[in-house]
Amino acid sequence: DLRRWQGSPAGLAWAGTGEPGLLVAPGAGYALAFDGRLDNRDELRDRLGALPDPDTDAAWVLACYRAWGPAAFDRLVGDFALALWDGPRGRLACARDAIGLRPLFYQHDRRRVVCASAIRQLHGDPDTPRRLSESAVADYLTGTTPPPADTFFAGVRRLPAGHTQVAGGPHEHHGDEYHHI
Repeated sequence: DLRRWQGSPAGLAWAGTGEPGLLVAPGAGYALAFDGRLDNRDELRDRLGALPDPDTDAAWVLACYRAWGPAAFDRLVGDFALALWDGPRGRLACARDAIGLRPLFYQHDRRRVVCASAIRQLHGDPDTPRRLSESAVADYLTGTTPPPADTFFAGVRRLPAGHTQVAGGPHEHHGDEYHHI
């Protein structure tokens, strides 16, 4: 099941089964692609003071983000990877939980950020580089532990477990400037 959302200047897609992982709040300017599960809905309800509608994990994430911005990701407990378009602030926020069972890869240049849960999905985009990273291959062949954001492809990075990254808007982050959640 593939669901897509396209807005200006962002687009998100989600493919999966089960609870819909693509949530769009068009009037408010938000869109969320969420892969995961939240384990602390009761705690979040106590902090928010309300239930989101619909009562899904993706709706909880969006309600928390609308209340607390990127700091919301610090308060989520569960197994997740997500990409959230914040239209009012013109930024894309991506996050992974502390354990990091669900991957999140990204490629960015001066004009755009593309992210996906698998590198092959990024390579479906013709502008994503497909060159091997010589340093990552050398690390692998020599048994050296590479930096956690490195992949075997030049220009394609992995968001480390327990981190969030925000691109665009007033708090634009570039490169590997992310913070631990």
